[in-house]
Amino acid sequence: MTCVICTGEDGAVPVLPCFFVHQLKAPGIPSKKSFANEDGVISFQAATKKWEQNTIPFLALILSILALIIFREAASAMVDAWRQEEYSHGYLVPFIALLLLCNKMNDEKITSQSSWFGFGIVATCVLVQFLFQIADVKGLQPQVFLLALIGLFILFYGLKASRAVAGPLMFVVFAAPLPKFFYYAMSLNMQMMSTSLGTALLRLLGVSVLQDGNIIDLGSYQLQVVEACSGLRYLFPLMCLGYMLAYMFKASFLKRAILFASTLPIAIIMNSLRITLIGVTVDRWGQKMAEGLIHDFEGWIVFMGCALILLGEIQIMKRIGRKGGIDFETIRLPSLKSLPLPRSGAPNQAAAVFLGLALVLSIAPPLFFPHYVQPVPLQKSLTEFPMQIGDWTGYMGTLDEKSLAVLGTKDYLIADYTKAGEPPVNLYVLYYAKQDSTSNQAVHTPSGCIPAGGWTIESNTTKTIAYKDSLSKDTTLPLIVNRLLVVKGQTRQIVYYWFIQDGQNIEYGNLSRVAAIKSALLKGRTNGAMIRLITEITRNESEQTAEKRLIDFTEENVKDVMDYMFVVNKL
Repeated sequence: MTCVICTGEDGAVPVLPCFFVHQLKAPGIPSKKSFANEDGVISFQAATKKWEQNTIPFLALILSILALIIFREAASAMVDAWRQEEYSHGYLVPFIALLLLCNKMNDEKITSQSSWFGFGIVATCVLVQFLFQIADVKGLQPQVFLLALIGLFILFYGLKASRAVAGPLMFVVFAAPLPKFFYYAMSLNMQMMSTSLGTALLRLLGVSVLQDGNIIDLGSYQLQVVEACSGLRYLFPLMCLGYMLAYMFKASFLKRAILFASTLPIAIIMNSLRITLIGVTVDRWGQKMAEGLIHDFEGWIVFMGCALILLGEIQIMKRIGRKGGIDFETIRLPSLKSLPLPRSGAPNQAAAVFLGLALVLSIAPPLFFPHYVQPVPLQKSLTEFPMQIGDWTGYMGTLDEKSLAVLGTKDYLIADYTKAGEPPVNLYVLYYAKQDSTSNQAVHTPSGCIPAGGWTIESNTTKTIAYKDSLSKDTTLPLIVNRLLVVKGQTRQIVYYWFIQDGQNIEYGNLSRVAAIKSALLKGRTNGAMIRLITEITRNESEQTAEKRLIDFTEENVKDVMDYMFVVNKL
């Protein structure tokens, strides 16, 4: 066997020593145009292809491991969330997604193509993760991590292949827990809907019942629909199951979309039926029917009922329009040998260098910024806020430990201020020395919390009020506040509230959270506050009269509140 490149036409040099010469020039990579043996010439392209087949999968594995190490905090947060009942299905999601993906890749016979677009997604996610790590923002890290995994697939196989297997790729989103602020808002809404529907069903069954927010009063016993009973424990696993069934259902996109979308109303209705069942059994056999094993067993029955309803939907849809059914071949054991391997390309090589560098940088925040974001305690407690402001006299109130645990802070002020025998104006201030997106330690939004107390929001608008500012040369400054008109039975109230973040008054909670992240990155702090004012519309006055009282208090006294927060406590 000879090498025609090194010997010429008549030379006869053993190939083995010649091969080592080429290896020294570029280890493992053929460096000449062709090889020859006794039977003929072996092309350089063929040798290169064989080398790529052996090394590119290994490179893809290395890149995936690098990404996992870089996003280790996000991966750990997901695993921790899976220990909760709401996300206990998360353990199965990666395996099911991989199974669906492999089978789809085989069925579609996709080809791989290295993609710069995928590199861009991965690079962006790594940079965002790096900033989140410095700012100690953890609520969105799992979502960024999963987006980075999808970006890696696009990097290895390209956009065309990714569109072909979009269904299995999107399935991984069910592995990530919701950000806490969104989780709490969703939980409150589902608590109220489930409570209201459960109360209506109990009345239909002839049970004497009274609803007060998320509490169902049976007279001798009160059922409180707490966060754990909101229905999210059914909804999240049910959405995962619904997506999987919709993917396996060989029908039109509309039918599959309806099947998946129905998981939300099914979860709410079935949870309401569970509440109704508990109410009926408690009314007849006592409090023990709402506790212990019976209570937990009812939960399993409800979830199984939800799953059966989804299967029933499929049977109904099969009889409407074009026939279709569930394709169980989508969850067969895949043939790994027929899977297309990633191709080599500049994007892959750039990703290897970038992720290697990012791995080094990901170690930097704990070393160089171990406690970059620091809590900022108040220099003067809110309990020292004056109870006499101009002509208004205040009476300090307190919150119980249970409420404080939900709020996630003990820095608060709650007081009723009155003037000349007028109905009181309630002033409520919450302060957070450091906001943590992974827990309930974040500024709460009244529009989300008020309905949980049994209040109905009739209107939700904004209002601009002028006030004097000690820090400004202007005579007055505009203050934009949220305005709510709330009703509970015969009682009506007007509510103003706004947020303080990074030295600014902000009317919207979401903007306040964005400002907190910005402040964390630029200033190393996330401290913030919420200010709320309430006055009741009494029976002897109009809405305009009550609002004038609230406006007068705001215009006359909000300056003192602002000075206390901005000047005294230097926010």
